[in-house]
Amino acid sequence: FKFEYFQSRDPEKLSDIVSDIHIFPILLCLHYLPMLILMPQTHIPTVIISLSLWFALFEATHWFTHVKDNCVDKNLRRVRGLGYLWAHMVEYHRYHHDHPDRDFNFLFPYLGDRLFGTYTPPEIFWDSQKKIYRTLKP
Repeated sequence: FKFEYFQSRDPEKLSDIVSDIHIFPILLCLHYLPMLILMPQTHIPTVIISLSLWFALFEATHWFTHVKDNCVDKNLRRVRGLGYLWAHMVEYHRYHHDHPDRDFNFLFPYLGDRLFGTYTPPEIFWDSQKKIYRTLKP
């Protein structure tokens, strides 16, 4: 998914974007033991639901950053504020694929990259002619 191949419509390439089906249960099990030790059992269902929603959000947004000409990208980039955040995330992730030693975090606020000095902010601007947030890259 480097350079011009960052986005695609090829089903074979897109099958590599989403995590394997067994990844989430494994990650959940790894988090479950510390939850049992560190928190009241009444809070655990809330944490599990939150982790599940976060993982689903991650997978969905990651999918749409790699699908070429998708309706989510086209529509979100037109919304003031939210469109900026979406365009920033897509371009930030594109930069990570072009430079795999930088910009590891996927979802805003990119805290890890900011802490470790690997954050590269993309140049996003409002194109008033097209009424869309975009980057200087084609």
